[in-house]
Amino acid sequence: MGHLLAFLAGAGVATWYARHHSTYHYPPSGAGPHHPSAAGYPSQAERNKEWEEHRARFRDMSAQAGSTMMDVTEATLDVMQVAVQTLREKLAEHRTMRMEHQQPVSPPQDQTNRPPEA
Repeated sequence: MGHLLAFLAGAGVATWYARHHSTYHYPPSGAGPHHPSAAGYPSQAERNKEWEEHRARFRDMSAQAGSTMMDVTEATLDVMQVAVQTLREKLAEHRTMRMEHQQPVSPPQDQTNRPPEA
């Protein structure tokens, strides 16, 4: 029972706060454009204009975010390409060093089976 009362109290406070601290106030229900209590509230045309401005800002931010994402992806791919090229060069260098240090292996000459020299 205590949880239910706490929930209802929280819901009431949240509703009161949302109504009194909202930056966008709608007229009370039943209040038409000629109703006296509708004074000071934005008209439907003003709300539509504000909505369109919000949509335009959202589209601009979306386009900017997409552009930024492409730039970051391109920079990442450039870094990866440089890293791969560096690794290729190191591998080629190590291969060259290994080939230089490898001597053709000749079988050891056994001195015991040689015929005596005259």
